[in-house]
Amino acid sequence: MKNLKLEHHKFKRKVQKFALNLLKSVSINQNDPKKEHEAEAISICKRLVNMSDSDLSMSPRTQKRFIINDSQNTSIIIKNGSIYIYSNKYPYPTPISDRGYNFIVNIIDDEIERRRECTEHKIEVSVKQSLKTIINNLSDSKIK
Repeated sequence: MKNLKLEHHKFKRKVQKFALNLLKSVSINQNDPKKEHEAEAISICKRLVNMSDSDLSMSPRTQKRFIINDSQNTSIIIKNGSIYIYSNKYPYPTPISDRGYNFIVNIIDDEIERRRECTEHKIEVSVKQSLKTIINNLSDSKIK
């Protein structure tokens, strides 16, 4: 019985490997000339997101994401399955797959959230310090 289960598992695994290899060989990205620059566009976005001087924002209504880096003279708009890279005066629109779109959107959203948490922590520390100062000032004024 154990042997039969093991053989069944091996067979299922071989079928899975075959299906994955088949999917990789007929991938949309490899056959679609419109998406030939997807990897480069995503790489540019990732690098700019990781730069501390990049401004990141998102429009809740339109679901557009923005990356602006003045030191690199680069602005990026990510919307509707495309990345629009503006370097100096020239725009470079790059269509990307749904998978690529979701990948870069998640990276941007995670970084925006990380920065929000950092800012929130700084504000909390500042408020706590200000409140302590007020309490100390009030305590000192009672003594006089």
